[in-house]
Amino acid sequence: MSGLQVELETVTPLYMGGAFQQPEFRIPSVKGLLRYWYRALDPKYRDRESVIFGSTSTRQSGFLMRLVESPSAIDYVAFIRKPQEAPPRTRSVKSVRSGLRYILFPFGMDPGRVAISEDQRFKVDHMLSSLVDQDTNTAQTVRRALIASWWALSNIGGSGARSRRGMGSIRVFNVISDWPEAEQVPLASSPSTALEWFAYFKKGLDTVRRWFGTHKSSSHITLSKGCHVALLGPVDGDSKGYDKWEAALDGMGQCMRQYRDEMPLPDLVSLGLPFARDGVTITGKKRSRGASPFVVNVVPVRGKYFMLVMKSTSSPLDSTDTIVKKRKKRIVGEIDLTSAKNLVPEFMERVLEEFNVIAEVVI
Repeated sequence: MSGLQVELETVTPLYMGGAFQQPEFRIPSVKGLLRYWYRALDPKYRDRESVIFGSTSTRQSGFLMRLVESPSAIDYVAFIRKPQEAPPRTRSVKSVRSGLRYILFPFGMDPGRVAISEDQRFKVDHMLSSLVDQDTNTAQTVRRALIASWWALSNIGGSGARSRRGMGSIRVFNVISDWPEAEQVPLASSPSTALEWFAYFKKGLDTVRRWFGTHKSSSHITLSKGCHVALLGPVDGDSKGYDKWEAALDGMGQCMRQYRDEMPLPDLVSLGLPFARDGVTITGKKRSRGASPFVVNVVPVRGKYFMLVMKSTSSPLDSTDTIVKKRKKRIVGEIDLTSAKNLVPEFMERVLEEFNVIAEVVI
């Protein structure tokens, strides 16, 4: 085809929906995620972003994007404690183990929140706009941005809520395109081992860095210098992987919960906002959310599951904001961060000790 067609499959349940949180695979949401990961890859995104994704004030997007195929009957899943809590339209109900409950919070507590189930397939088409297609340099810029963004979205990050903790992981299983860039980055691959998967990942990483360079530092998640990426499996399973994605995330959830329970409150701010402790919610006074610099993605290889984890050098904190304690939306105190420690490097080391490190790279 003239353009790019991406066929993808959900690996873990996807919490994506409209204004009323009904589960739905939405092209505007996916386009926003591609923009997010493009910013993470290109140090010069401020100069190029409006040409590629458009802006409200200057121009339209440099490409057209549409959903051309989705399952005729999408399977939905809910994670609940009691079978009688299953919401309408739910075809699959799963009980929640302790570590997975931590990953899912608060959705494991809300029987009304439904996700698109794993193993659901979608097909998305992309075409360059007529104006972009007439300009050789601009066309290459847009093509590279789309290929690289899909590579990052499907390998490092996920889609929807709780995506930094492994939910909404997706894989691209087929690509149809006449773009030369589609041959340079392995969006769709068929590895037989976890090590082979990581070799494809490394090839994509090297190509993307050659296209864009490397971020030196940033206030948001980027693949900047010092970023650490590792492919993990069960510590007692060599390189064979987990039988189910739930087992992988349950183990990661237990590791995260235990580490958070051990650490003092001010230091925990570095792992992302908001979070709850001792009956209060810790959040920013002006900005309630701060993205965690630690990202988990679930990777399927030949019927087994692994986790790709990334430690970014970004910070969830806004230096101008005040970190506060809230109880029922009312501020009950402030957090002094004067002597707070950045726990992200230490936590990454804990994770590498708790799981089997199959392969890793530091940018």
